[in-house]
Amino acid sequence: MRKSILAALMFVFSTTSFAQGEGALPFLGFQQESMYLGAGDIGVTDPASSPAGFYFNPASLGRKVANNSASLFFTPRQEYGHWIIEPTFRSFGISAGYDLSKSGWKLPFSIGAAIMYHKFSYGNFPVTSINNPRILRTYEAFEDFIMISGGIGYEYFVKISLGASIKLIESHLSESPTENEEGTGQAKITAFDIGFLLDIPFTKLLKPYCKTGLDNKTSVYPTFDLSLGIAAMNIGDEIDYGFPAQKDPILRTARIGYTFNVGYDLQYETGKISLFNYSFTGEASDLLIKRSILYCNRENCFIPDDRNTEYQGFLSDLQFTKNLIHLEGSSKILSHKAHMINLFETITFTSGRFSGKSIVGSRKSNAFSVSTKGLFKLVGTLSENRILKYITDHFELSYTSATANEDTRWETNLYSFSIGYKGFEI
Repeated sequence: MRKSILAALMFVFSTTSFAQGEGALPFLGFQQESMYLGAGDIGVTDPASSPAGFYFNPASLGRKVANNSASLFFTPRQEYGHWIIEPTFRSFGISAGYDLSKSGWKLPFSIGAAIMYHKFSYGNFPVTSINNPRILRTYEAFEDFIMISGGIGYEYFVKISLGASIKLIESHLSESPTENEEGTGQAKITAFDIGFLLDIPFTKLLKPYCKTGLDNKTSVYPTFDLSLGIAAMNIGDEIDYGFPAQKDPILRTARIGYTFNVGYDLQYETGKISLFNYSFTGEASDLLIKRSILYCNRENCFIPDDRNTEYQGFLSDLQFTKNLIHLEGSSKILSHKAHMINLFETITFTSGRFSGKSIVGSRKSNAFSVSTKGLFKLVGTLSENRILKYITDHFELSYTSATANEDTRWETNLYSFSIGYKGFEI
């Protein structure tokens, strides 16, 4: 049964936008933040500081300090149609950040932490005996992980953040070997992510010179910020399903990217609100797996070393100008580009695409998100009711709907929710 499942998965993941087709555990390459999935599968710079945005770069937790906040996020059970198997996906978790410079300790650091659970089910498969094709029962083939992440940030005009994650991964492709297969069809493995993030807030330089006063208490000013991110994901050993001679490398991936943010903010007596924000992101992802070449002569075919796959160096295939400046994919690199527009901290539209590797042309995606953040700021400013003001000052709700693989036979719609609380003290 394991062979049939693996054959199906190889077909599915070779034709989707998520995996790059050469490593085991391809579900590790799925973006967990729906907004970024709908923005060309980006995420290494976490441009919107989203609740689950740390998945591609745990360093973003070092800047998750929105007035000392915590967010609960979840993606309910999703179904992927039009594939030869019918997988389902669900995830949930919590992330939090705390600004130590505003605490009693007055330290110039911010810290963040998160935990996430993700399960990808490939569906139920029949279990039969060796001598009888009659179905005895069904078995759910699935893979899942628990990820624990942390980040720390230091600010002195620019903000530098570092982060790391540990993933406890389980793979259950079959409950027992059949058809004389080796191994058990089940495995456990641990993997690690590390990341770096640099935020350059040019707005701090522009604000004193570009601020326009509307009255004594209100003004507007332009914003312009730059973020640079780099991360390595799924660093770990090869996975072993009980047959050491056939160990497989997992989806070790490197990502590098940048985001430009521009917009206008409104400063009023008790706070500020973003009137308009546009961000552009360019990103490149490199699967750090090298396959040995199969050589053939008149008598036989052979591989020149003892292994047919191996891990390779960090971003060793990256062509900086082509992949990151021109944002053109290559045979070994996926290049991603994304546009995000946010209005009044309430409505966000994203669109993106990526190209490279075996993809013909490019794959498109889009997302729509609505948040109570801007609305609650307005209500909190106008209201005198203490209960209503407490709710609007401390809580935030958001909903995101994303479409991946747009206009292809693998088009998939996802949605997610988050509930946030800000302003807590330790």
